[in-house]
Amino acid sequence: MASESGQSILVSHINNNTKWKQHGITIAGGNGQGDQLNQLYRPSGIYVDDDHQTIYIADYGNHRIVEWKYGASSGQVVAGRNGAGSRSDQLCGPTGVIVDKKNDSLIICDYRNRRVVRWPRQDGIHGKTVISNIDCWGLIMDKNEDLYVSDTQKNEVRRWKQGERKGTIVAGGNKQGEHLNQLNYPTYIFVDEDYSIYVSDWRNHRVMKWMKGAEEGIVVAGGNGEGDSLKQLNHPYGVIVDHLGQIYVADGENNRIMRWCEGSKEGSIVVGGNGKGDQSNQLNFPTGLSLDIQGNLYVVDCFNHRIQKFDIHSKFNLYGDRGKLTTQMSDYDMNIQEIQKSLLFKEQNKLTTDSNIGEANKSTDSWANVQFVLVNLSMHLSKLAFAMLDVLRSLANNSILMFVNSDVDFDTLSNKTILLFTTNQFVSSMATKPKQLKKTFILEEKKSNADQYERFTDSEDLMFQLADEICRYYKWKADDYPRSDYSLLIDEKEKLANQIHSELKKVYEKFSTNDTDNKPPICATTSLVWLTSSSYNDNDNDISKIQNLFADVISSFSTCENEQECYHGVQSPECNYTIFLIIDSSYGSSVLTEFEKLPNIKQVYCYDQSGSTKNGIKNSFSKLRSRLTHDLIAHYNKLGNDYNDKRHPKDAKEMFLKMQTIADIVFDNISYSQADHWMLILYQMNGPSIAIALHNAHVMAFIQPYNNIPDCQHHINIHNAKRFTLFSYSGNIITWLWNNNVIPDHLDHIIIFCPSFDDKEYIQAWTQRYTQKIKKIITHDVLERELLIVGLGYIEKLRSDLEEREECESILNLLKEDHSRICEALLGCMTNQISQQDEYIRLSEEAS
Repeated sequence: MASESGQSILVSHINNNTKWKQHGITIAGGNGQGDQLNQLYRPSGIYVDDDHQTIYIADYGNHRIVEWKYGASSGQVVAGRNGAGSRSDQLCGPTGVIVDKKNDSLIICDYRNRRVVRWPRQDGIHGKTVISNIDCWGLIMDKNEDLYVSDTQKNEVRRWKQGERKGTIVAGGNKQGEHLNQLNYPTYIFVDEDYSIYVSDWRNHRVMKWMKGAEEGIVVAGGNGEGDSLKQLNHPYGVIVDHLGQIYVADGENNRIMRWCEGSKEGSIVVGGNGKGDQSNQLNFPTGLSLDIQGNLYVVDCFNHRIQKFDIHSKFNLYGDRGKLTTQMSDYDMNIQEIQKSLLFKEQNKLTTDSNIGEANKSTDSWANVQFVLVNLSMHLSKLAFAMLDVLRSLANNSILMFVNSDVDFDTLSNKTILLFTTNQFVSSMATKPKQLKKTFILEEKKSNADQYERFTDSEDLMFQLADEICRYYKWKADDYPRSDYSLLIDEKEKLANQIHSELKKVYEKFSTNDTDNKPPICATTSLVWLTSSSYNDNDNDISKIQNLFADVISSFSTCENEQECYHGVQSPECNYTIFLIIDSSYGSSVLTEFEKLPNIKQVYCYDQSGSTKNGIKNSFSKLRSRLTHDLIAHYNKLGNDYNDKRHPKDAKEMFLKMQTIADIVFDNISYSQADHWMLILYQMNGPSIAIALHNAHVMAFIQPYNNIPDCQHHINIHNAKRFTLFSYSGNIITWLWNNNVIPDHLDHIIIFCPSFDDKEYIQAWTQRYTQKIKKIITHDVLERELLIVGLGYIEKLRSDLEEREECESILNLLKEDHSRICEALLGCMTNQISQQDEYIRLSEEAS
């Protein structure tokens, strides 16, 4: 079987139910963008050579091919050592590479030089052009050693037999389009044993299969427009097919790898799909794709400048009956899943009558004798972590055992269920895994290896995880008894669970410093940068309009006409600004993505004067102005809150004044591309309620309140086609995560509000492991302002979805009225805030 990389491999380990581990291992690159031998820069294609335990990487941004041995910390340049260029010893933006083993050479798609090059694998200094004048992207060789190459501009795939000059069209070739006999910017390709061609049809967001001799293709993945549902793809790249006909696709803009079974109407996520990022379970614009002979998956993680290996999951294999999945999951893992199910259904007011749920709720025997074992951690815990551990040991009685060295006899704990907390060194030294060991949490030395789920770099996070596991143990233990018979015991267990975090909070507050100047400095200098192109025509003076509109609130404004000049400018040491960047749409999505990764870029906007309606493009001046206005309001609101936290009332007032100035800008009746996003606020108090003043609650019809955690969870669960933003009281979100330890995928953003600044600091520490979902933590006194700011953006997005529909005209008028009322409420709120800052300043001056 040929892979996207072109090699012949047999992956008998793969079946219909095969899964891959969700946390990848970086096997090449991963040391930031660069041209050193241990670095990559926007890698594109990959070839896995099982025979020599080697991978070959098309290092696009460094204009070279890198050979990387398995387990090596750096690679070796084997083609294109002399920078970008068109000489025979140079490459320019290579996108694909395969190995011709018969001739011991590399065949390379030299994309920007519009040629295919053959390069000697051993000590090759020069390459030889074998195909010229071709906008090649992907290439592959079949079992007859015929070469197939995709052409992104002619929208075709050609096959070259040995000695042929022109080649034969085997897919596409009928101009650009979306019909079944057409392609639109084909990238990577694949050939199976029957000589069928699989093509990643990039701009049509689909994968096409062209059988041998066919005049048109069939859609085998995607084809339902650009999007992120399981039926859709968003700019697919690498494609491979296994011996069962299952298609694997690098879904570039969705940052995931998808699998489509032959004939399926939708795919499933293999790895990724956890948002764009650089964690081990995340991807950032995956491109190349390959499998090794064992069935392990290799992914080119382009904008993370690394190659990720996802090992095949040994827990999932098919035995005997092909229709039945047999797993090697431990009894503990199954039991925990059943307990979680039972809790979930209970919290949803027993909406199901499935008798299995009741049985699952009783199956908690493996929790009866849980032992939390800490090994070899004493030299690695901070003072705060030690203090946290002391509290946990005092509350958890004899459930925690601590071993100073690695001399642990697990046989003495044979009747226990063990949760192990230890270092990576100890795990590596374990010859065999004890049968009673059900889960391991590791303190990692390398930050790149941490996933904040089972591997942590901070000892405080590891102790927070220990606290959560103990709390879950008590919660589930209490749930195991019928309340009518064991009410006192249940109350005691629940009390212990609640006491754990209240005691940890006291310890955290004791250790936290009051010297706020030790915190990172606040960068209040804000700049607006506009990257135009040589073809940009500013007849409408859009640039000067934006500059004049925000002149009073931004620190500087500049324009650039060159991508590299702009990139180096915002990266220079002298540039310590927070930057809002506008980019002309002609630069494409990959350039936007690269700028978004820079630490000082707050927001990037794609602007197109031509009236394009593509997702993410601001296609009118009013849209661009309104989005900038909303984002700058939120930006200065955050800066003002940060200065207040650091007890700098004058600086805070300056930020709030800027925010008020922006809020005075009149909003146009404009549209956005996002919709189907619901807003919820959760505030359930088990004890005496804390009154939170929301004077403008009457204008907040956009948000649905809940005072019950199960009802709120149920609402989110049953509306899984919607996206949600949740404002939650701090105590409620802690309870939520104790019970489930899961935040639904479609719950995009969580904003937590706390009673006090001390609570805020503690919650910030506790939620470090959930930063992908928890976006902001605020105090009660700024909740109203935060709700109003979020409401402005939310209503604009809703108007976007409805403005093209004539039947919604009356709703649009109501939304416009709501928008005006919220603007008015926000201005009043800011006036009160500025008056409050004046009082802070007066008191501060009197005290000094």
